[in-house]
Amino acid sequence: MELLRSHRFPLVLLDLMMPHLGGMEVLRRVKEEFPEVDCVIVSAIDDVATAVQAMSSGASDYLVKPLDSDKLVALVQSNLERYRFRDELARVGRKKIFEQSEAAGRLRPPHRRR
Repeated sequence: MELLRSHRFPLVLLDLMMPHLGGMEVLRRVKEEFPEVDCVIVSAIDDVATAVQAMSSGASDYLVKPLDSDKLVALVQSNLERYRFRDELARVGRKKIFEQSEAAGRLRPPHRRR
């Protein structure tokens, strides 16, 4: 969590079985504090109920070990492209709002104090 607070990560890969804190708890905390970060669960647990729980908790995908490296690379690339797209949309939106507020400010007469 400290790494996420100090750096900007578009994607987190989580294992369900980790020391100290389970992957579902880390997923919950990440999505609570950083809802824009995509989380992919990577686990040896091949269980539909666990996968459904992970996805309903906010995971963007659930991969079962052993991993197919081509599938993992494609998944990471897809997530990064989606992140760049959302980032660009947000940037364009902020620019448009700024331009509209600047234009509105030019159209209004200056505020006079009484």
